[in-house]
Amino acid sequence: MQKGPLNKHVLIVSYDFLPCTAIGAAIRSSKFALYLPEFGWRTTVVTRSQSGPHNAATNDKVVRISAPKFPFSYQLTAWLWSIKAWFTLKNMIRENEFHLLYISCPPFPLGLVGTALAKQTSLPFVVDFRDPWALDPYRPKGRVKAMLKGLLCRWLWPYLEEKILATADCFLVTTESVRDAYQTRVPVCTRGPILIPNGFDESDFKTVDGSQAGISHRVHRPYLDMLYCGRFAEVGNRSPAWFFRSLRSLNDEGKPVRLRIIGDDSRKIKSLIRQTHTENIISALPMIDHQSAIENMRDCDVLLVYQEATNAKLSAVAGKTYEYLRSGKPILAVAPHGDNIELIERFGVYFFICTDHSHEAIMGALRTLHNRWQSQSLPEISFPKSDYVNLYNRRTLTKRLSEIFNDVLQARQEMMKGTRVQNG
Repeated sequence: MQKGPLNKHVLIVSYDFLPCTAIGAAIRSSKFALYLPEFGWRTTVVTRSQSGPHNAATNDKVVRISAPKFPFSYQLTAWLWSIKAWFTLKNMIRENEFHLLYISCPPFPLGLVGTALAKQTSLPFVVDFRDPWALDPYRPKGRVKAMLKGLLCRWLWPYLEEKILATADCFLVTTESVRDAYQTRVPVCTRGPILIPNGFDESDFKTVDGSQAGISHRVHRPYLDMLYCGRFAEVGNRSPAWFFRSLRSLNDEGKPVRLRIIGDDSRKIKSLIRQTHTENIISALPMIDHQSAIENMRDCDVLLVYQEATNAKLSAVAGKTYEYLRSGKPILAVAPHGDNIELIERFGVYFFICTDHSHEAIMGALRTLHNRWQSQSLPEISFPKSDYVNLYNRRTLTKRLSEIFNDVLQARQEMMKGTRVQNG
């Protein structure tokens, strides 16, 4: 239900937006756009043209701009698309009345586009870093690539990042460790860093909750069914071959387990499956629509969270973790200590944590998990604690975003009023 007149208009710029193949990156902006009208903000979205599974994305207008095709260079594609988008955005702002500009990063060239537009138009500017830029802790495995990224993160990215943060009226981040890391890097003139985490959409779970309604629907399979949603290979330093070999070893012990990877049927992941001789154990499946992914979460025995080992202080929370927790299914989290593990430990009810990325440690966790499943002591559904639903619902998070928009707009109006009085 709409809670106020749509007398405020926000221009949202997000490289990924539903429907698209990069659902994980698109969900945050898409859900914000869906619920902002409930809190008095009309939305217009500018995003890139993509094909992808159908998803209901937004109440308002979406402008899609085609991207140049450089399949082997995400960065080059993003930079060129950002330049192309700048011309479209400049014309849109000139021809329409917008009250605020919201930019979602990465890719980070969009932050520079927002900076240029804010300076040229004096439009209030909110920038949202879903991941850190200059403080990105991940380095490619290749020596040359790692050296190049290290130099960029030491010299060029901090300079450009400083320009963005100095221009923005407000700076948003998604995890506590990133917020803490950026505390000393945000200029006094900019609000933030303000934490608005990712979350889950309660409406996505109405169908599966209604169909199960407290009744056990466990499918009796002859194996433990494990599910992973999203990209598995080529994320950060991720190389899960050792984990695949552990699954192979568990099956060789006579403890059958199968892993379904929904959303990554890439050449890289298929190559890893062949290398580890797990073709009959691991299924690499293409991306499906978001609602179907939620239904698949409820139809498995265990949900898998996987993050590569790292000693970095910054840690990401995989977007899927919030939906995993809401689904109520048991979780196996193979990840280093950090924000993701803390979230699971704080709100999860039935989970297994493995922070030691070794064959021996994961085999111990997998054996325990399989034994619980075999003895039928692995629960079907264990809903998270009640305060989790209140804290991480997408509608609640969008309300918080709308309040930030209101504060930014009011502060800008008061500043302009004060300037007119001084010049008067």
